Amino acid sequence: GLYFTYAVKTGNGVDPIKYRGIVTPERQREALNVVLSTIKPAELAMPKQITDLIPPRATGYDDGTGEYFAKRTEPVLDTIGMAMIATDLVYNGLLHPQRAARMIEFNAQDKKYPHFKEVVDAMIQQIWKNPMPTDNYHSAIIGAQQNLLAQRLMDLTADSNASPQVRAVSNEALHQLNESLKVSLKTKANAQHRLIQQDIERFLTRPDAPRQRTPVLPLPQGEPIGN
Repeated sequence: GLYFTYAVKTGNGVDPIKYRGIVTPERQREALNVVLSTIKPAELAMPKQITDLIPPRATGYDDGTGEYFAKRTEPVLDTIGMAMIATDLVYNGLLHPQRAARMIEFNAQDKKYPHFKEVVDAMIQQIWKNPMPTDNYHSAIIGAQQNLLAQRLMDLTADSNASPQVRAVSNEALHQLNESLKVSLKTKANAQHRLIQQDIERFLTRPDAPRQRTPVLPLPQGEPIGN
């Protein structure tokens, strides 16, 4: 996390004087906990009294507005799909490659700041390691979130624009998740977990490209720096 504003050089120096500040470690961890709390199943589940008020869309009204939620449950409302749309907003923010790279850099400068690995670990803890809800609807939301988190970790690992340090964190998380799923599937069958484990295994052993290369940043144009 970073507070910043744009600054300009003046005859009296930089204006404003204070234009950059790393968010305190406590504030960053507090924000992480709050953000993750917004995608708990109890927060995302659609109450029955609400779904009962939303009938299937009438023929001819498909193109009436751009504000409809996409769905895979035609003709009824896709409440789990809606929960995943909200979840993905959080995942994309927390796994943003530039934000992740800043966290790693700030942690390298001062270990009091949280490392990107701490964010990934917190996400996995909430989605994968906490006890599964007893409510079937809530459990279905968690299952969909587990699949989505694995997908987003694979996306980040395969992102050639992400720094190698960021990709290393997501890659390691996938390896650990893969091994954990292999162990659990030996004692308890779970079709959803088997699909996720096989997807991760295929990604790790047969990626889209044999080698994902993060290019070195280019040298700035102009005279050599320092002259």
